[in-house]
Amino acid sequence: MKGKIIAITGGPRTGKSTLVKLLAKKLSAKSFLEGEEKDFPPRIWEDIQTGSRMLELLVWFRNKGVKDYLEAMKIKENGGVVILDAFWATNDVYVDEWISDQLEKDIMKDLAKTDYATLPWPDLVISLYSNKEKIKEFESLGGRKFELTEQFLQKQANLNNTHEKYFRSLKRSNIKFIDRSNLDYSDPKQLECLIEEIKEFLVL
Repeated sequence: MKGKIIAITGGPRTGKSTLVKLLAKKLSAKSFLEGEEKDFPPRIWEDIQTGSRMLELLVWFRNKGVKDYLEAMKIKENGGVVILDAFWATNDVYVDEWISDQLEKDIMKDLAKTDYATLPWPDLVISLYSNKEKIKEFESLGGRKFELTEQFLQKQANLNNTHEKYFRSLKRSNIKFIDRSNLDYSDPKQLECLIEEIKEFLVL
């Protein structure tokens, strides 16, 4: 079996990490997750909660994403399958949505150009999107107080819309779009159907 890299991407609270874990188990694959509060340096976690120092935050996530991707490429070369929770191209969405300073935006866009020029595209990108009601439901389950305000919810919904539009604009044949609003991971039939589609696409 040839090695493959599958990237799960999408706006906040669309179930990326959960799907990564499920697919990694079903496909006997190595997974790389974006991380939770305990995985972030304290200052980065502060940036996430307060929405401050966005350039710093995005550079940190970009660097982590590239490091994970380079490791994923090694695994693929050795015949392994890797599932990524987001990947280096996802950063472009957040740059457009979160950074207003033009110089800072130009810095991140230059980084993105370098990544596009030097890193190969994943074998499959699964792009999740969701409606505002489902995002709110998942935020309620998440239990983070700063996520439960209407202002934060609207910000997340905007990010979902921006993310979907961005990845559709790339017009790549190996991007599979999935409406997370109507996908229940706990339903064995739905999950198995999705896994079979992925296997067929990748010819595993």
